[in-house]
Formats: sequence, C-alpha cells, structure tokens
Amino acid sequence: MKTKEEIVANWLPRYTKRNLEDFGTV
Repeated sequence: MKTKEEIVANWLPRYTKRNLEDFGTV
C-alpha cells in the first residue's frame, strides 16, 4: 500500500488540473 504522501502527490496534480479545466484556464 502506498503511503499517504504518495497518494496525495499522485492525486493532487489531477485534482488541480480538473479545477483549472473547470475554470476554463487550461
């Protein structure tokens, strides 16, 4: 199982990219 930090590091960029796309500033 991955550590919490690895999960966050893997998840955060995807989450931020999705937020940027929702904002319309890709």
